[in-house]
Amino acid sequence: MKRIQGAAIVIWLVWVGYIVLFPNWQEAAEREKDYRKELGVHFVLKPPAPVAVPCYFVGCITAPASYFHVVIDRRDFYPGLICVTALMIVTLVVFRTGKNGSTPSIVGRRLNLVATSLITLTLPVPGNPYFPLGVLAGYMPIAMLHPDHDHISVLLGFPFFFGVYGAAAYLAIRLASWARTSMKSGR
Repeated sequence: MKRIQGAAIVIWLVWVGYIVLFPNWQEAAEREKDYRKELGVHFVLKPPAPVAVPCYFVGCITAPASYFHVVIDRRDFYPGLICVTALMIVTLVVFRTGKNGSTPSIVGRRLNLVATSLITLTLPVPGNPYFPLGVLAGYMPIAMLHPDHDHISVLLGFPFFFGVYGAAAYLAIRLASWARTSMKSGR
């Protein structure tokens, strides 16, 4: 196993461990299935306590914390795990040793762009640490077939974030490649 493949597996293990051990928690009402309030990221064995919520009913000031229970937010949990696992498998396949024993390098132009795309798709969307950009890529066909108000953020957000993240990842890879070759040549 090469260093790139080993690094991909280590990064995948760290990412999945982080997602599983520190999930995003929500507060849910006992009798209302639609109500959810974000409680943030907490350790899986120490869930946060429910909190009182301002009430909007006539004569009600606050809904007590006892009215709520705490659950793990699974909306982004499984798509994030599937996306990161799929990208890790693609990385292992793309950077495998060739039949003649040659090892691919990200210094080459083609693999540099592949590595840039893989890194870009694993980066999280701002505001949600468990929503990699690759999940938005998976939602693109749905957004194109049903371009209503719910999918406009995907149609606009994915190309924007892919362009910005991709440019930053490409520059980082090129800078690292340049630094490595400079250090090897003794400059």
